[in-house]
Amino acid sequence: MRPGNLFQGMAVVSAFRYRLSLPPEAVRARLETAADRPTLRYWMLPGTTRSLPVVGEVTANRFWWRMRHKERASFAPWLSGQILSQQSGSTVVIELHSPMTRKVRMVIGAAVILLSILWIGVTPNPSVLNFIVAAVAIALVIGFPLLGTRLYADEQRLLRKIFEDAFAEQIAGD
Repeated sequence: MRPGNLFQGMAVVSAFRYRLSLPPEAVRARLETAADRPTLRYWMLPGTTRSLPVVGEVTANRFWWRMRHKERASFAPWLSGQILSQQSGSTVVIELHSPMTRKVRMVIGAAVILLSILWIGVTPNPSVLNFIVAAVAIALVIGFPLLGTRLYADEQRLLRKIFEDAFAEQIAGD
């Protein structure tokens, strides 16, 4: 399962293009050896599998990677890429993705509206304490995903570094 399939309309944080001196078949082989294929155990019981720091899949001309985690990492970024054949080698275009997609932001907004309506409906005579409780609930709904995304922000840099390290000798200068 590709992480991007969970959140259609995924937010692309940044994209990079690399010219490599390897043919596409060698790029695919290098990508496959740099990352473990995810198993059902990896998705169901995170932290119980150990090996390479990156988990991902490679198809004919596309791939995706994400960092291996010891716990569920719903807010972790991932990297996807496309392998393009060139006359002398290949070009790989990678995109770093954030889980804070448009749909996730819409769900957060809907939850805030729902909490506000619920608060108005159940408190006919709102007091300061009721207002504070509602404000804290709304802040948690907004803050939890934002905090989770922020805590995993360094992984975008790390994913890109692992990719560049896998092809260090083959990246052609522009």
